[in-house]
Amino acid sequence: MNATERYLKRRKLEKIRETERKKEIQIEKNIISQSVKRGLGYYLVRRNIIVGRIAYHHINDIDVIAIPLDLHQLYGNPDKNKHRFMCNQIAKQLYKNLEI
Repeated sequence: MNATERYLKRRKLEKIRETERKKEIQIEKNIISQSVKRGLGYYLVRRNIIVGRIAYHHINDIDVIAIPLDLHQLYGNPDKNKHRFMCNQIAKQLYKNLEI
């Protein structure tokens, strides 16, 4: 592989990373917008450690944390308190030092 090929490969990876970051930023903006509409705050307590599809879960009315989307949907419940309790249990297992 010559220098030109290495440069093109590196540039392609940089563009992919840039596109992924833009997607993450747009997702965060959408979540903030939804939170404001629902009268909730949005303060990301911990950096995302989840690989794959995520959902931002309100551990209280202000703080949010990333958990796997499948689990967040699995524990969906019309009763906000039940949903929050079940998802907070997941968050405690994922983030060992998290105090809820």
